[in-house]
Amino acid sequence: MNSVSEANIVARERDYKIERLRVVACILVICIHVSNVYSRAFLEISRDSYFCSLITNGISRIAVPIFFMISGYFLLAEPLLLRKSVKRFLHVLFTLAAWSLF
Repeated sequence: MNSVSEANIVARERDYKIERLRVVACILVICIHVSNVYSRAFLEISRDSYFCSLITNGISRIAVPIFFMISGYFLLAEPLLLRKSVKRFLHVLFTLAAWSLF
């Protein structure tokens, strides 16, 4: 048997509503990046294209909070253990410090 016993592994069904929301958020992130190219070309494109890219960029910005909410949904779905939370926090802190020094 592995270090993680098979009895502790809980099979969780896929929530297809969350998966669809994730796909929509991915498409919106692509829209952000594409419209950003047009937003930077202010003098090189028509006024209509520029305003369309601004509107697309603004509406698509909702994708980032959607990803944060999906992450929170999955983090809160598992039981909260202090040891695991401290370990995760120290890992993120160490990674941030290492890359900041780099």
